[in-house]
Amino acid sequence: MKKKYLLFFLILPIFLLFFGCAGQDKKIKTIQGDPELLYKQGLVQFNKRNYTEALKIFEQIKSSFPDNPPYTLWAELKIGDCHFFKEEYVEAIAAYEEFKKAHPTHEEIPYVYYQIGMSYFLQMRGEDRDQTPTRKALSTFEYLINNFPPSLLTEKAREKVKLCRKQLAAHEFYIGNFYFKERKYQAAAARFEGLLEKFPEQDAQDRTLYLLGKCYLELHQPEKAREVLQKIIDGYPKSPYFKEAKGILDQEVQENKPPRRARSLEAKQKGEEPKAPRLVRYEEEGRRLLSPRDEKQEQSLQRVSPEIELKPDEEKRTILLPEVSLKANETKSQKDPSGEIPFSRDEDFYYPIEITSDRVEGYLKENLIVFKGNVIARQKEIVIYCDSLEAILVEDGKGIDRVIASGNVKVRQGTRLASSEKATFYNREQKIILTGNPIVSEDENMVSGEEVIVDLEKNRVEVKGGSGRRGKVRIIPKEELTKTK
Repeated sequence: MKKKYLLFFLILPIFLLFFGCAGQDKKIKTIQGDPELLYKQGLVQFNKRNYTEALKIFEQIKSSFPDNPPYTLWAELKIGDCHFFKEEYVEAIAAYEEFKKAHPTHEEIPYVYYQIGMSYFLQMRGEDRDQTPTRKALSTFEYLINNFPPSLLTEKAREKVKLCRKQLAAHEFYIGNFYFKERKYQAAAARFEGLLEKFPEQDAQDRTLYLLGKCYLELHQPEKAREVLQKIIDGYPKSPYFKEAKGILDQEVQENKPPRRARSLEAKQKGEEPKAPRLVRYEEEGRRLLSPRDEKQEQSLQRVSPEIELKPDEEKRTILLPEVSLKANETKSQKDPSGEIPFSRDEDFYYPIEITSDRVEGYLKENLIVFKGNVIARQKEIVIYCDSLEAILVEDGKGIDRVIASGNVKVRQGTRLASSEKATFYNREQKIILTGNPIVSEDENMVSGEEVIVDLEKNRVEVKGGSGRRGKVRIIPKEELTKTK
């Protein structure tokens, strides 16, 4: 009998320990909260246009309840919508693309394609800027129209396709006209030919034909000029270019007069002064570079050496700049205002950095451009927000060496968010050095210190503590993160 009691007391602790651990494991895996209730709370904030709070709730649903349809799926979609309405279009595209890859057969896929297209569409710039967002928007809308049944979304996409094509046509004409004014008639003719071939439905075809005919005359190709100008006479009798086209046919083509380019070369040999540099205006509303049309104002400008320090006029936001670009892929050797003609690239060093601000100042002697007021700088998925930013150009003018952001600095790369008083982005090394109370967070993980170095290429974060402050790191494993939520 004593042996039985002894055996019972030996087994009892093991039995209790086993069931105690099992109960503890069950408690760890239990997630507090109701996904339906959380989703409704997120919708309330979303409908109030409080997208920041709504985004936090939807991200919590996504991470805490990965296998709870339909709320998880709806939350994933709403994450993209929150970024979209916050005008964080880079992040919105990333969220929509993630949803598209994870759920390719979901019924909301047409809506996802439309939102991706709109995210690119709302990043479109003026006709004199790079048109990469326009082309991506156009291809996305066309894919939606061609691969899904007709609906309200496809009808809206058709309207956006027309606007995208109109924008691209205006861009092509802008570049062709730029080359024409610069007397680079071969390049201008190529642009005008492409414009007529790719966008035959666009307006002002007579204007393009007229300039193309003049290019052929300058290139000493009278047969091509006659063919092009004849199209104006046959197809556009009410065109403002009709009389001039007819006059050119009667005089220059038929009489075979020497082209204007030859006459301009003769003028140069006589010692005539070249034209002054172009006046470039920084438009306050569109934040883009524009060429003025006032020839008298252009002739009144004096030639400026690249070594002279330049500052914009405070009222008109005007700067006089030689062929210096604000984007890393627009260089003097290119001489293409669109930045489309490619040249040798050194990985991301020549990837375009787009910068917008309220004001801009150029200092050519120091290879420096200063942006002030509501500054936003983008390179691929990296977005920098700050009060002011200095862009230091490389000496050969083939890109931006580094940018220094200061004042309420925030850097976003996907789900990673960094904040500090100052951030220096080294373009060639793809590194960001944060100083002044730097904090880098991703999900619930956080690092801070005296100085934080983010290596974008190696996806590595290095923390340095100073004499009065030690580095701090908080890392929550996924299972622990699930438990806390």
